[in-house]
Amino acid sequence: MAEEKTLVGYAEILAVLAGLCRSNRTGTLFVTTSDKHSVRFVLEDGQIVSCNYSMKRGRDAIPLLKTIKAGSYRFSDGIFSTITEIPLPPTETLLSEIRPTAAGIATSVLGRSPGAATQAPAVAVANMEGILAEAKKELAKHLGPIADMLLEDYFDDNGMPTTGDEVMAFLNAMAGELRDASKAEAFIARMSHITG
Repeated sequence: MAEEKTLVGYAEILAVLAGLCRSNRTGTLFVTTSDKHSVRFVLEDGQIVSCNYSMKRGRDAIPLLKTIKAGSYRFSDGIFSTITEIPLPPTETLLSEIRPTAAGIATSVLGRSPGAATQAPAVAVANMEGILAEAKKELAKHLGPIADMLLEDYFDDNGMPTTGDEVMAFLNAMAGELRDASKAEAFIARMSHITG
């Protein structure tokens, strides 16, 4: 049975893809990007055996996948593949290569690419309290009481984030503290909802 979603952020799409892999699903995840490009991930027993972005396939599609900001997706059981597939890196490696970074989240939140400006828009700075509270809550889910110490250490070393670049650095550093790809993906996906 097909599962369909409305427009969601890239981090959520990748979280769904990673979940399908962990569940050893076989089928095809179809994505239509917010830019109206067609993307397809073919899974066999939880392994990504094919990926396409418009007319690009395999490794040629990977740089384009990283440009996705948002899209809608649909998963269908069964493999929809009509041409010889181009070999891909192992699934864990591929997921790591296309994983959203804090920079990617901040780009969609702040409406600019990293380094494009030194000041975050007022809306992002005004929401800083909410972003920090949510980050603390999400980190506590994965790390327990150590989350408070991590935040305290980060702020002692770096100060409170006030610019777009500092927000990106903060989110990236916190995701890195999780040291588990699935936990980092969940953190990034959740923060993309909060900051988006």
